Amino acid sequence: MARPTFQINPQRLRGLRIEHGFTQKKLADKLNALLLEKNQSSNKPLKESSSPQTLLTTYQRIERNGKTSPERAAALATVLGVSVELLQGSEQPEPLDYLKRIKTLLTIQIENKENAALQRRFEQLAEEGNDDPLPYLVEEICEKIEAVQLERNPSEITELIELTGLPENELLKPANVLGHWFVTVKSYQGKKSYIFHDAREVSYQIQKKIDEHLSHFPLDSSIQMWRDGSWFRMEIKARQSMHIDFVRCHPDAKGLCWSPASWRDEFFLYDSFVNWSYSAANLITDFEGKQSPLNMQRLRLLVTENVVSVKDGPVVHSQRRMMISGRLDEIPESTKEGFLRESAVHNLYESWLITDLRYALMPHLTEHPSECWEISAHDGISIRLTSRRTRSKIIPDEIQYCITLVEEVSPKEFVRVPWRQKDKDAQKKKIEDWLQAPYSPPDEDDQIPRFEPI
Repeated sequence: MARPTFQINPQRLRGLRIEHGFTQKKLADKLNALLLEKNQSSNKPLKESSSPQTLLTTYQRIERNGKTSPERAAALATVLGVSVELLQGSEQPEPLDYLKRIKTLLTIQIENKENAALQRRFEQLAEEGNDDPLPYLVEEICEKIEAVQLERNPSEITELIELTGLPENELLKPANVLGHWFVTVKSYQGKKSYIFHDAREVSYQIQKKIDEHLSHFPLDSSIQMWRDGSWFRMEIKARQSMHIDFVRCHPDAKGLCWSPASWRDEFFLYDSFVNWSYSAANLITDFEGKQSPLNMQRLRLLVTENVVSVKDGPVVHSQRRMMISGRLDEIPESTKEGFLRESAVHNLYESWLITDLRYALMPHLTEHPSECWEISAHDGISIRLTSRRTRSKIIPDEIQYCITLVEEVSPKEFVRVPWRQKDKDAQKKKIEDWLQAPYSPPDEDDQIPRFEPI
């Protein structure tokens, strides 16, 4: 029965060997020594030692066709300090490792003044005011190498051969500096595909396209994100749905190959999309399956009052909090059903919350003239007392009210939930209008929420 084989990428194996400065014989010896050590530690019977030439021939065969055993592949990965997935070609080299390799290559050529084209570019960067031009030169060349692997422009390849001294086959090996991404977008406008360079560009372009799509639909919207193998997938629901799928890829002579995102990509993309989505839609499910809010019936407005007393004596900070429930449980079921059919339930709940906010907050805002208040809408809504002198009277305190949309997950325990930027802007405008209009407190004063110390 034939021994099972395990396939690794021979070009990547050779590149890693050269990067570590190993000859084929040296790597073969290190591989054999590690395998012997593992056999001894697991009490496996030792085979008769192979001759140095046999060890070398065995390794050369692996580097030529990429076929080996799972045990040898794991041992090779250990010796080279990489993952087995990287040896297989399904994982890209770490950006810092690639930059370090190219930096070493360029440094030698600059120090020996053996590459006129490289020396000219190095001096140009120095003349532009860079005290240490080398890092800029390394990043510039690495990004060009990665870009040319996709474009395969002969003149650009020739330029890079002159700059680096590397042959074309070495230049076209996977670089993984910023990374290429394949993106498909399907909406009521049709289906389009794109290739973007760098996870930051992917994040920016996708967010821009979703924002544009949702700008046409003012009512409730949701964004669901999930992983499907190497792919990132998003479904945007409003009056018209939108689907976006994207995956990291690397080009070769045959085209594009899908590849897993690095942990750095995942860390950046998860954080970037979740933070942005909380200001883009009403209902969010992130890449880890966390949904927010879980129950719109438990939506609340949380108002935090921050006061800094600057009267005679030491500065005193005080903080109080007020929860606005909006009496959402009193909304008639028939009203909810009607708004549900129109995809506007979140809008309904928010309008009830804002109505209660007016009655709770205006008695505090009317203590000072309207021109003294500055209102902004970013993470939440901030109302800040800016003018400390009104009607010849010095106001002795700095006051700020911070309003956030939250979900009450248990009594007096709250978590932040999505609040669209356009909704925050609309509520900011309402508060500005409140300050300009006469205010009369409601008859049922006992139902008005009160501030409580934190």
